[in-house]
Amino acid sequence: MAIANLLRWKTFHLLGHSLGGIISTFVASAFPANVISVALVESLGPLSASPSALPSLMKSSFDFLYFFEERRKREEFSNIPRRFYESREHALKIYMETIVGSGSTISEKGAREIVTRGTKTVSDQSQGVIFTHDPKLRAASFFRYSEEQIHEILKAIECPSLVIIAERGSDFVRKKFPLEKNLAQELL
Repeated sequence: MAIANLLRWKTFHLLGHSLGGIISTFVASAFPANVISVALVESLGPLSASPSALPSLMKSSFDFLYFFEERRKREEFSNIPRRFYESREHALKIYMETIVGSGSTISEKGAREIVTRGTKTVSDQSQGVIFTHDPKLRAASFFRYSEEQIHEILKAIECPSLVIIAERGSDFVRKKFPLEKNLAQELL
């Protein structure tokens, strides 16, 4: 809402992909008078988990964040380099090996686009390229809601809505969608 207020938009459309879709769901739910429509791509609102799963999710998330914080401290005070790739082609090769190994069905063309947009050449040309994303973004969030809470969030969305689930997109979303489709009837 801060951005909408800054731009002096009273009403607006929302389009969100993945985490952006989760955020769009929250905004559309909390500010129904301001949101004209919402489109969610590869997203179906907040993540859910059983209450008993939360302690292990929190531990995994904190362990991951701690690992990167410790690594950042070591790199800041030593000569340990970030992961450099000889070229964008080398970064693409490693990215494809990693992403395909995780079960993703992304095409080489799609992966090439991600690598092209998500890397930069370092000032010392001899070192090649580095990814520009913050690795902490890969940490699993431990913020989860019950199915009942998600249902109430979705019910509070008053505007026309569209949910787009790709045939060959995220395995996580495709597997989760049938389980939560009944919760999204207000959106579909």
